[in-house]
Amino acid sequence: MGRGSLNRLEKVNTMYDTKSFEDDEFIRALSIKITKEIYELVGSQTLIVYEATRHLVKAGGKLLRPLLVLLGCKAVGGNIEKALPTAAGIELAHIASLMHDDIIDDVVKRRGVEAVHVKFGKPTAIVSGDLLLAKLFQAMAYNSDVDGVTSEQIVKVLEVASEACIQVCEGQGMDLDFVSRWDVAEDECVEMYRKKTAAAFSGSLAVGAILGGGSEREIKALYLAGEVPRLGELAKLAFLVVQDIVPTKNLQYAHVVLPATTFAEMDGTLTNLEGRVQRIRKVIPPVGLSRPGWMIVRDIAERMGIARWNYNLAADVMAEIASLIPAYKQLRYDTLGVGGAVRRFGPATKPQFVPFSLDEVPQLATDEFPLTLITERNLFYYHGASLTEQVKGMNLIKNEEVLQLSPSDATRLRITDGATVKVESSYGSAECVVQATSGIPEGTAFISINRVTGSALFPNPAPSTKACAIRIAERSRM
Repeated sequence: MGRGSLNRLEKVNTMYDTKSFEDDEFIRALSIKITKEIYELVGSQTLIVYEATRHLVKAGGKLLRPLLVLLGCKAVGGNIEKALPTAAGIELAHIASLMHDDIIDDVVKRRGVEAVHVKFGKPTAIVSGDLLLAKLFQAMAYNSDVDGVTSEQIVKVLEVASEACIQVCEGQGMDLDFVSRWDVAEDECVEMYRKKTAAAFSGSLAVGAILGGGSEREIKALYLAGEVPRLGELAKLAFLVVQDIVPTKNLQYAHVVLPATTFAEMDGTLTNLEGRVQRIRKVIPPVGLSRPGWMIVRDIAERMGIARWNYNLAADVMAEIASLIPAYKQLRYDTLGVGGAVRRFGPATKPQFVPFSLDEVPQLATDEFPLTLITERNLFYYHGASLTEQVKGMNLIKNEEVLQLSPSDATRLRITDGATVKVESSYGSAECVVQATSGIPEGTAFISINRVTGSALFPNPAPSTKACAIRIAERSRM
């Protein structure tokens, strides 16, 4: 494989899949919704304390915290309308903290206007701040009346929001303490800002995710290394790192891209399916800023605070493998010849023969989905196809997906060989070219696992059963 045969990743990229979030119209629309909800919460009462609460609301603001609530809700697939009351309440709680903060610091202006305590006096500013904080809890109560929001979600939101408020107060307390100290350490300052500022941001995002239906076990970040199928779910992640040797489709969702070397650009070992361990030797220098995978992982582990991994060469990695895995114990990196060596496991247990019965095999086909789709590899794509689909020659040979049917099923469905049909499962649909073949049993269809993992037809990107029920809904082209 020559240096120019694949479009390589030549530098570290920082990319964000926030196309909709960067749209000014989208953010503006959310801001308008939040502002309307805020004015509904503060009301139009003429009491001086209410006038004071509206003072900074009218002055405007970035609305970062309520926007994070709505974006957190959207990120887990929720309807942002479900989170609007609480989003507005969180902004009011933030304004309350600003009013109290201004009193402590004796600030004269806030958001380009007179500070509340300057315009209305300190007693009114204190009471107005307390009122705005109470409005947060009122907003959460309103949120419980929104269709689709459960009492369990409201309780969880209360827990997260109250903890964030406590953190903010603790951070402010640390700030006050630091004023009279000369020995404040850097880590203390970081902790103060984490509590005083970051806790409100993370809490807002978490509240939105809860109201959007996200679970506590929701994956928030992922590190993908090597080829993987295209997964639209990656767009929901708060942080995605992709390490690869070519720009796959997953890069559109990545926040950080780490370019890795191919086998021809690094030293190391390879264990094949036979269990044979072979040396691979670098024949060309790494392209651009690409680096061996073991080197990338080593440096990330060190940055994350894990005990230093003293790997300087691929041989060091192999030495640790040999010291930890018994099957590799007798192998030495520097003595692996052209033919390599087979790893040796301990004595296996005595094999036992177990009678096979179809009684335990689940029947997938139903009246609604009468065909059973089975999947397997094909000659033209390897694994998830993220590498082989970039080879133009292979795509010319096999540029459409083929669904193999038995001749009797094709005749019954009145489908001619070579027709393009729409295939549906309970998970989605895809278009396929039909090929009638005698090698397929009646009532069964076959398709390549590689392309199916990139469509909505199959339920799992790494299916254990490699089968699901389908129907041919319509003939797209005869």
